Amino acid sequence: MIEPEWRVGRPLASYFWLLPICPPTTVPITAPDAIATVRPAPPPIREPSAAPVTPPTIWPVALFCSCGVMLAQPPSANAAIAKAIAPKNYLNQPEEVVAAVLTGQYDDGLGNKKNVPGRIDFNPFPWHSMGVWILTQMKRWGYVKGDVNYKQIAEQVYRAADCGRIMKELGYTPPATTYAKYTIMGKVFDPAQPEAYVKSFKISRS
Repeated sequence: MIEPEWRVGRPLASYFWLLPICPPTTVPITAPDAIATVRPAPPPIREPSAAPVTPPTIWPVALFCSCGVMLAQPPSANAAIAKAIAPKNYLNQPEEVVAAVLTGQYDDGLGNKKNVPGRIDFNPFPWHSMGVWILTQMKRWGYVKGDVNYKQIAEQVYRAADCGRIMKELGYTPPATTYAKYTIMGKVFDPAQPEAYVKSFKISRS
């Protein structure tokens, strides 16, 4: 049976959204095997003699990861990426499961073979609108309470300007805007109206 795409594909994509936007401060770096669960990295345990992670080290990492995600964007790369990240030192999932998620060629469990090339994508840019959408889901399920300044929080966490600078250094053109509308599970999301979006769901804990 094919694993749900949220278990393998979308968390992986989310992981790559986060790497290029690390602010130039001391931050922990997650191990590769954290990709599968995308859990926050614990505070690093440092020996007294250990050198801290400083901007001169984190920015080359961000540069490298941005470059890697840009190379992963073409659909023609999906099969090779599945082969590379399926082993246990990364996702620890059967290669055919990962390939089905990334290529969009999968069995739907009802006897039908699907071919949806655009089922998933690697997006190296930290869209503020996606940050707002994530916050709407946190509000919907009761993880945040009260009034939420969606725009302010998204723009503080998702460092679009920094990522745009890195993309330019790599020879890519960053998006002209950091906000976009999405259609998610058949429902249109407008980042300019997050509260209306939260209240549009019949099922919620907010």
